[in-house]
Amino acid sequence: MGVLTPVTSRVNSVAAYAGSYALPPLLTISRGSILSLLRRIQIGSLIIQDTDGSVTICGSPRRAEVETEKTVYTIPHAELKVLNDLFWIRLLLFADMGFAESYMLGEVACPDITAFFKL
Repeated sequence: MGVLTPVTSRVNSVAAYAGSYALPPLLTISRGSILSLLRRIQIGSLIIQDTDGSVTICGSPRRAEVETEKTVYTIPHAELKVLNDLFWIRLLLFADMGFAESYMLGEVACPDITAFFKL
């Protein structure tokens, strides 16, 4: 046991306590900001399933009666499943690198990542 162990454990306790109060508002702001940007998608669609089970559709939803062979391959349609709420904060703070880190850490899943980046 080091000399600074009691001090660092108390500092960590205070940081965890403060973080528990700061995280929910930051999460709400991050999620709202990112979704407002994604709702501006004009070509293609993105379906986002959040951790609470809610589904958000951004862009124009896929319609089977309008699809032709050409539009199926040219208009991107992607699905995104958020597995950890920290994804929203990471995406807001670090943009593309935040998305890449969240994807590698398993905070978000996307069956067709290529279609997602075409949006």
